[in-house]
Amino acid sequence: MDLDNSNFEATSGLLNPPNDNIVVQELARSSPCDVNVISPLANDMSSLEGCKKSIFDIFGSEAKNFKHTYIIDEVQGIFDKLQSSKSIEEMLAHHAGMQSVFKVLRSMLNILDFGKTELEWFVNTIDQIFLCVLQISENARIVEQGTQVRDLIRRHDDCLNSKRVVDSNLSNFTRELEDLNAQEFVVKEAGERARMLREQHDSRKFSLNCQIKDAKTSLEKLNKLDEELRQSHISEKELLEIEHIEASCKSQEAEIQKLIDSLVPFCNKS
Repeated sequence: MDLDNSNFEATSGLLNPPNDNIVVQELARSSPCDVNVISPLANDMSSLEGCKKSIFDIFGSEAKNFKHTYIIDEVQGIFDKLQSSKSIEEMLAHHAGMQSVFKVLRSMLNILDFGKTELEWFVNTIDQIFLCVLQISENARIVEQGTQVRDLIRRHDDCLNSKRVVDSNLSNFTRELEDLNAQEFVVKEAGERARMLREQHDSRKFSLNCQIKDAKTSLEKLNKLDEELRQSHISEKELLEIEHIEASCKSQEAEIQKLIDSLVPFCNKS
């Protein structure tokens, strides 16, 4: 049932609604790598979280007035969608629909006899939640880029390590081949021993030539990969910025859940 204005005024002293001028605040600032970093939520947005009255207490759990019934149904519907969302993507899926409902709710604020302060707080709190949700969604691409950068850096490190090993092997193979070539006159003078040495020598020489050829081929490929990776990955300073965004997104999701929890007593039926 409806509450009269005197009852509303008697209880409104328990509430501390947010100032209209601080409802929407800047959530991001420019960073050195041109990505947005989410700022903490404004404390004012939670100023009614201790409210003992729900939307059903304000307008009546069995409101006969169409206007009050509409408000109760829409507030409960919005809250249920937010509370049941398992991810940022699910919240975003409800955004467009909620915006159209908000236009109606805002237009009703000036014609309410009571409950205006609480309804305005509810609408502004939902707006604040979606500011955070939209910012997290925007930065998701940057966070994903961080994963790709880490993979590029890891691959580049592996490439450099492989280059060092192959380059060292190539030097060793080349020196050994030079040593074998210097000893070839001994093979020619040794008779039977020379024949046996020749077989060993030729076998090893063939093996070394194959290894040298393979090593040169591998080195060429690694040099090419090294150049590609050098041109592909961004600086480690930018990676630190991206990691900061990841941590900020996780913190922001916790703040969103806290705001949703603050709506429970307001939106649940007494």
